[in-house]
Amino acid sequence: MHKYISRHQTLLISLFLILSTTLAYSRIATHGFVNLDDTIQITENPRVLSGLSWDNFLWSFSPESWAAPLTWLAYTVFFEFFGLTASVFHILMLCLHIANAVLLFLALRNMTDAPLKSAFVAALFALHPMNVESVAWIAELNNVLSGLFFMLTLLAWHAYTRRPSWQRYCLALALFGLGLMAKPAVMALPFLLLLLDYWPLRRIGYKRSTEGFRFTGMPVGRLLLEKLPFLALSLVSFVSNIVGAGARMGLYTGEIVTFGLRVQNALVSLVKYLTKMVWPMDLAVLYPFPAAIPAWQTAGALIVLAALSVLALRAGARHPYLPVGWFWFLGAMVPFLGIFQAGVWPEMADRYAYLTFIGIFMAIAWGVPAAMGERRLLRSVAAGAGVVAIAACLALTWFQAGHWQDSRTLFTHVLSIIGHRQGAFNNIGLAIAHNNLGISLHESGDRRSAVDHYREAIRINPYYDDPWFCLGTALAETGDQAGAADAFRETLRLNPAKANAHHRLGTVMVSMGVHDEAIAVFQEGLQHHPGHAGLHFSLGQAFLARGNVGGAVDAFQAAARLGHGEARQALVQAMATQRALEDRVADLTSRVHAGDAGASLSMELGDTWRRLGRYDEAVASYRGLLEKNTADIRALFALAVAYADMRDYDRALQALETLEKNQPSNPEVAYNMACVLSRQGKTGEAADRLRQAVAKGFRNGELIMKDPDLYNLRKSREFIALMKELGAGT
Repeated sequence: MHKYISRHQTLLISLFLILSTTLAYSRIATHGFVNLDDTIQITENPRVLSGLSWDNFLWSFSPESWAAPLTWLAYTVFFEFFGLTASVFHILMLCLHIANAVLLFLALRNMTDAPLKSAFVAALFALHPMNVESVAWIAELNNVLSGLFFMLTLLAWHAYTRRPSWQRYCLALALFGLGLMAKPAVMALPFLLLLLDYWPLRRIGYKRSTEGFRFTGMPVGRLLLEKLPFLALSLVSFVSNIVGAGARMGLYTGEIVTFGLRVQNALVSLVKYLTKMVWPMDLAVLYPFPAAIPAWQTAGALIVLAALSVLALRAGARHPYLPVGWFWFLGAMVPFLGIFQAGVWPEMADRYAYLTFIGIFMAIAWGVPAAMGERRLLRSVAAGAGVVAIAACLALTWFQAGHWQDSRTLFTHVLSIIGHRQGAFNNIGLAIAHNNLGISLHESGDRRSAVDHYREAIRINPYYDDPWFCLGTALAETGDQAGAADAFRETLRLNPAKANAHHRLGTVMVSMGVHDEAIAVFQEGLQHHPGHAGLHFSLGQAFLARGNVGGAVDAFQAAARLGHGEARQALVQAMATQRALEDRVADLTSRVHAGDAGASLSMELGDTWRRLGRYDEAVASYRGLLEKNTADIRALFALAVAYADMRDYDRALQALETLEKNQPSNPEVAYNMACVLSRQGKTGEAADRLRQAVAKGFRNGELIMKDPDLYNLRKSREFIALMKELGAGT
């Protein structure tokens, strides 16, 4: 009969956890993706979008995968079966969270034989609003997925301690390994298992005596020894995560965030976590790292933490759940304190509380009834307060989940929380909020408001590359190509390896007719990302626009190998043109060698070689003509153009200088010199040459204002001064 009641009670509690959690999070089923990591990890991630493959499986174990192969594979599997359907991802996240809550209840019930207290801990875990971020944010799949294996490890560990066997031990170790492969942050589990050995498993204890503390139960050495394989996995995970983080985004140095400030923030944030556990208001996805922390706050936090630690230890003999709960919180929080930082590290984060608060919940669930003693009235009041707390958590979670409806809702809320604190922290957090709200407005078609938020993000932190990139994208869509190009250049100055910025800048250059600079930008991007199909394809288009068919064929072939959708058709057309040019080269070469070709056919041969991208042969053809006639104007011009196409600007200028000696009054020569110097970025010298061209009679003002070769000059102060000097003369 007792066993039947226990099973019935377990079923009812599990059902309550399922239904209450579903109700609290019911709103997220209609939510979409947000532009904070969801794009990087899912909606715009080529690994996820390319589906399941052996290559993607191997990549998931590389440093680029954030040491979380299981999470990446889960994203890929979800996409393979359901596509980019946000509601499906949200429902799966919720199911994982519900499973974690039920498994936590079962693990604690099995360990303590206290179903109601275990249910209270599980209910707080399931419904506390601090956990909304982990459940409602699809990019936090690693948190709930690692939590699943964390809970399964607890169950397996309890089974091992009750009936030790190598099979049960290996099962617990394997589940822990899977948890680490979902998110390395569960690496604190070996320490938590030691705490559980003390309570509630009672495998170890201690007694006070006149000689100090004396351990009882199983030998401490044996308990430590059996945790060593778990610790080894944690160390491997820690090292791989540090190496991967350094490779992906770089570890913060002392010049950015000093070690002292990191320690200060670690102490103060621990107290803030406790405060938000009791009073979970003003929750935001971003808590920017502080620029400075007053000494009194650090000292106060240290005193509070030390006092609570001492009290927990002193109460440990009679109330073992207090030190276990307290040191669970401290130990599980260690990976999140920011002593080692990578990328944009926050002051604190709601998601870091997901598994860490369980310890505090345990201390409350067992500590409050013990404090009430056997006084029925007080125990009833405590039980009622517990019910109210769970109901309040449910309501607050339902409300907090609404902030995750979409990017605009999320970041409007973030700015309402942290906007008034500007100047109190390192500005990157506030810049992120403005930038991401700008992205949301941009996606909805409100480009004007989006640009305002991008510019505000840049004003707050001009060293953050994302707003520059987003600003460039918005300006390009509004037709401000020059402004877009400047924004993309600044993006690349701040982050030279940003592939999309190379792609966008090159595309803008093509639209402005500045094909040589576009080619250089695409090629630079491919040095960083040789597997970027879009860069190869756009490079081919730029080569075609410049007249270099051979270069276009090579670029389209690379794009086609990488699976670019439009590359095959473009390659077929470019190769047809290439074959026709090669046939023409063969015909012209035979005629030139036969000696029956005049200068015009030799010029055509050089021009055809140039279109094939065979610049050495083109130069040889032009020089052959100049050997016969050093004053051949057409050959000198063509030679200068060939060298300019090769970006050998010094030789291009030498050819033009030779031409100038032969035709000192020709304005076209001075104009072309201005073009070459402008492409080199020598805007002062380019302005001087353009002034000479106008003085010699160059009057094509429209060409001066549109010629892509003068792009750099037109952006310079020298050009503005020159235009004022020349007035309407051009």
